[in-house]
Amino acid sequence: MIKIYGGESCSYCEMAKKLCEMYKLNFEYYDVGDVMPTEWIKKVGFVPRSVPQVFADDTYLGGFTEFKTYVETL
Repeated sequence: MIKIYGGESCSYCEMAKKLCEMYKLNFEYYDVGDVMPTEWIKKVGFVPRSVPQVFADDTYLGGFTEFKTYVETL
């Protein structure tokens, strides 16, 4: 399961969702504003300054570029 944390009007967030659809990957989309800084620190060890932030089965992948690389290796 892919989890995408994104923000409003984010083109890279939209591209991440479209990539999931293109590769027929199940995904959930969350608004990054709903995650408290302390939760980010628990999840990835820092508070991200950009979106999207993408996870695959609770494994942190990074932003759109890292996610695209991950998908292309599946």
